[in-house]
Amino acid sequence: MFTSFDWLRTCSSGNELLAVMILMKTKPGIFYWSSEPGCPMTAIAHPCRRCWTYPKLKPFRRNFCLACEHILRLASRLKSESQKSVLVWGHVNQIPKTVLNPPDMLNCHTYLHDERSFLIALTACRLRNWLQDVMIHHSDQLKGVFQIFPPVGITRRGGMGDVLCKHIADSTGMPSNRLWIRFFPKPYDVFNEPKKQKKGLVPLEVEEFMRLLDMASIFRTLLTPKIREILLKILTIDNDQESQFYWGRLTGMLTPESRDMLVSWKIRRWPMHRFKFLYDLTHYVPYPY
Repeated sequence: MFTSFDWLRTCSSGNELLAVMILMKTKPGIFYWSSEPGCPMTAIAHPCRRCWTYPKLKPFRRNFCLACEHILRLASRLKSESQKSVLVWGHVNQIPKTVLNPPDMLNCHTYLHDERSFLIALTACRLRNWLQDVMIHHSDQLKGVFQIFPPVGITRRGGMGDVLCKHIADSTGMPSNRLWIRFFPKPYDVFNEPKKQKKGLVPLEVEEFMRLLDMASIFRTLLTPKIREILLKILTIDNDQESQFYWGRLTGMLTPESRDMLVSWKIRRWPMHRFKFLYDLTHYVPYPY
């Protein structure tokens, strides 16, 4: 019957995935409550309407098996947490200590697939702290790839399980000479990976990715959300004279620190895909209060 990974694969959304990862640690017995499949689909009877494998609970009007009923009940309370989370699928030569024994401050959920692969869900703004802990404990010893991507909502383009399986399939083809980062700011970007590879956005060395996270942190600290939106619109203007005009107006609105940052980075010379990549990373760094 179902393995632990099969339960992850059946998830249609990120909050269901978090629910499965939590229940595997807190109530593992619910996933093994039945060793027999449910009845075949007929006009008057059907198996569980979520996994379509196990028998549904009695009485007759209930539509889900024991495990799926617990998953759906818990998932309904995890929508907010899912929206603030980021997922990391790791395929490396050794499981990091921060996955085997995660610190309480990270408030993360983990799943160990085998001796080389794992899945961890943590708050997006703590991604840099987690990567920093990994590098402190392992440094150059860790080799492989981290696939970083956000959870999926319920859409017609595919469920959370489909996106997860795609990441797993892609991770096995990466070179194992060093630790690589493949970052996807949107859930379905993994299906458009060739375009990102041409632009040099994936894969990245872990040091380069950490440097970009530091830049995103500075960028978010010195520029308000409104200013960042204005800057994005200015950089998309094709007319040089018009772009220069609005750039001058923008610099008049900035503090000396933020103006010096943009000038020193020469951000107007950046390709648009690089700026959008930095812009996306601002959602994965903490805001300094």
